[in-house]
Amino acid sequence: MSTIYILHYHLHPGGVSRIIESQVRGLLAARPDSKIVILTGDQSQNKAVQALPARVIEFAPLNYLSNQMPADAREKELISIEEFLSRRLHPGDILHAHNINLGKNPLLTLAVFRQAQRGVRLVNHCHDFAEDRPDNFAFLSRIIKAHCTEPTSAVLYPDMRNYAFVVLNSSDRQRLIQYGVAESKINLLPNPVGAPAIKLDKKTAQAKVRELLHLGDQKRLITYPVRVIRRKNVGEFILLAHLFRDAAHWMITQPPRNPIEIAPYEKWKEFCRVNGIPVHFDVGERLDFELLMRASDACISTSIKEGFGMAFLEPWTYGTPVIGRDIPYVTSDLRKMGLHLPNLYEKLMVEFKQKKCDFSLLSMEEQIAVITSVMTKIKALEHLLQHNPFLRIVLQNSPSDLVEKNRNLLKTKFSISAYGKRLFAIYDSTA
Repeated sequence: MSTIYILHYHLHPGGVSRIIESQVRGLLAARPDSKIVILTGDQSQNKAVQALPARVIEFAPLNYLSNQMPADAREKELISIEEFLSRRLHPGDILHAHNINLGKNPLLTLAVFRQAQRGVRLVNHCHDFAEDRPDNFAFLSRIIKAHCTEPTSAVLYPDMRNYAFVVLNSSDRQRLIQYGVAESKINLLPNPVGAPAIKLDKKTAQAKVRELLHLGDQKRLITYPVRVIRRKNVGEFILLAHLFRDAAHWMITQPPRNPIEIAPYEKWKEFCRVNGIPVHFDVGERLDFELLMRASDACISTSIKEGFGMAFLEPWTYGTPVIGRDIPYVTSDLRKMGLHLPNLYEKLMVEFKQKKCDFSLLSMEEQIAVITSVMTKIKALEHLLQHNPFLRIVLQNSPSDLVEKNRNLLKTKFSISAYGKRLFAIYDSTA
């Protein structure tokens, strides 16, 4: 029986680790006798993955590679990675590698390619692309060129019978076709969405959240379930919080981890404090996530770029509608699968320096200037409402039958068990 090896640089809490958790559960739900091994450079920070019914093997060289490593040390590192993989993987085994082309460890990228050349069945699960990160792609190309005679494109996107790709949306599928990958080798696989057991009715959950956050009024609860980084476009969330300050409390769940993101985040917090904008920051560190999701009248996303649309899916499983900024290259796939997303907008147009532009394209300082103008000048507010008529209805309640229809759709088409069955179909295609 073939062993399924799941590979990622690290198992730190985050999007890819959550998918790995779902992957293991889905595979075992589909075939309980599956033998699954997780290979990683660092497992120390994720108890959830460590608790999975799968063996975890840690080997530090699988983690991110320093671009300062000398050439002779790199050669030894590459040999050690290849030996580590070759001792464990045999032709016919399945290696499911997450984000292997991202440029975080080009030596691992090359070693995985060579495992496929040996006959290991390879699934390349693309969450992100080095081509979107010039520094990563330059690093990747330089290392591959130094240690391999094959061109970079052949290493990243090989044409092998035992090699398949997984992408999260149709846009990424089209991207791979443009890179020369055969359509038959590309599998569109939406991330799974668990179906939580709802323990509290919404009113009880809301009462609990109001008590824990010391909210004395009955304004609505709007939550942005996000760890704040630049592309999450938190300034737009804050603008909406100001516009609807009398209608709702606005909550953000998690602060950034990246040191580069912390100073802007603290500046946004101070801006809200000074101007009395009713945003509650870091609530995910004070409240249980499931309680918060159940209590929210709506979850919002103002993000401008996502690999997959978990923010558009997960809230519905708690009976909570989704509102906010649309990302058509993501949501078009979800809508085709039957999901209803009526309260989304594609742009938020503002006037800045006597020109109209999408608010998300402005720098942080420019966004602050626009929000300040809307707060202090009636004309600026009038222009904002005139350019964005959807603002008058974005907070309207979603019909209960629509909420239930979306929730039931997610329980079937996006379930963990359905995900596991689809994974096995992909694995079988590499035999």
